[in-house]
Amino acid sequence: MIRSYPEIAEKAFGKKGGFLVSFFIYIELFLVATAILILEADNMYHMFPNAAIRFHECLILDKKHLFIVIASLIVIPTMWLEKQDFLSYISAGGILVSCILVASIFWIGAIENIGFKNKGVLVNWQGVPTAVSLYLVCYTAHPVFPTIYNSMKNKSHFPKILFISFALSSIIYGLMAIFGYLMYGEEVQSQITLNLPTHKQSKQD
Repeated sequence: MIRSYPEIAEKAFGKKGGFLVSFFIYIELFLVATAILILEADNMYHMFPNAAIRFHECLILDKKHLFIVIASLIVIPTMWLEKQDFLSYISAGGILVSCILVASIFWIGAIENIGFKNKGVLVNWQGVPTAVSLYLVCYTAHPVFPTIYNSMKNKSHFPKILFISFALSSIIYGLMAIFGYLMYGEEVQSQITLNLPTHKQSKQD
């Protein structure tokens, strides 16, 4: 039974094809994981601006790199488990956190006097390549499709799950983009959470 893209490539193009596909998929997953760690560090060091590891007045790890290391140490042990069924619960937690984040952004804009009145250039053509790249990365899930499909008890639900997942993701991305533009205009940063006031409870959440 074929369970992954490398196995498909090996069937179609031989061992060299399977190796080549494996190489590019693993590189892609590595780069995506690296980007996620950087995004995590960007948010965490704003919450803990004085965090660092020092030894005899020498800076060993600054605040940003410290949180990258901490996040890596938390995630790496999950890769050693033979069965990763519990990751489905973590995924459900991620969905919940995403909904809380959208609600928090809306709360800050509507209740905490930031408002939705900022305006800027609606289309910045110089930023289109970057925007398109970020948009496409948001939907980079294809490397894990075979794993998800093979882990499902009822595989006939896979198309429906894909549709619901991408639809919800698109709604969340769209809301965050609209909120970011209306709240901060051209001053919105790469992550809207970096614009949030640090003294607000929503930022701490």
